[in-house]
Amino acid sequence: MCLIKDKLQFVKINGWMFISKLSESPLPIPVLNGADPQSKSFAELMFSLPVQTLLQNHSFENEADFCKLVCGFMEANDMPGISAIDRHRLRFDLRNYLLQWIDVFSFPSPCGYAFSIV
Repeated sequence: MCLIKDKLQFVKINGWMFISKLSESPLPIPVLNGADPQSKSFAELMFSLPVQTLLQNHSFENEADFCKLVCGFMEANDMPGISAIDRHRLRFDLRNYLLQWIDVFSFPSPCGYAFSIV
């Protein structure tokens, strides 16, 4: 949802919008204009390997990296038969990527809420 509303500071929706206009794109333009951002099929399409490859080929490196991490996270949660170690690694790769952009020890916190106030 944050990606669609362009609220992430390190990944922009522009890469997906550019990709959706290409003839070889698996993303139809209407998908970005009014799709349900909480739909599983929408997420699987937005963060699929073909989309990731197109993002990389057109110099959207941050978006391609994010796409790969989200795809791995979805795989870790949805695919049966993954070992616990691989499942853990796929989940933590996304977690670590997101945490690099946030200073959790700063005040005030980025979300506007303070920790430990009684």
